[in-house]
Amino acid sequence: MGDGSARLAIEAMLKRIRGLSPEEAPPLDLSRLSGFSRRVLEAASRIPRGYVSTYRDVASSIGCVGGWRAVGAALRGNPWPLLIPCHRVVRSDLTIGGYMGSDGEGASLKRRLLEMEGVKFKGERVSPESLWRLGFEADR
Repeated sequence: MGDGSARLAIEAMLKRIRGLSPEEAPPLDLSRLSGFSRRVLEAASRIPRGYVSTYRDVASSIGCVGGWRAVGAALRGNPWPLLIPCHRVVRSDLTIGGYMGSDGEGASLKRRLLEMEGVKFKGERVSPESLWRLGFEADR
């Protein structure tokens, strides 16, 4: 990624944090990732702001039923956090889970990001009203 692309990526991340859609998203080079990781990140990209999906739903949506741990591993390797919103994927019991390879500070950051995006919580869990079921988008 050249200097111009890096600038666009930073601007796009700042816009995402502020809740704006970047008009000109930089091209994201995912060529070094496995096909599985690319499919996981593409699925995570379909989760709208203000919603979450589960590791299990992401796995099912890409045809890898039972592959929720592999989904978690692929999300940990996301080279473009915020631009590819891996923070929008949570555990099946709707607790946060880890973020950026950490359950402590990473999980706290993940919750703050989700709250900034409008995700609703009930105690330590995401409210079911904020759950986006990947693969069922047409039903909404």
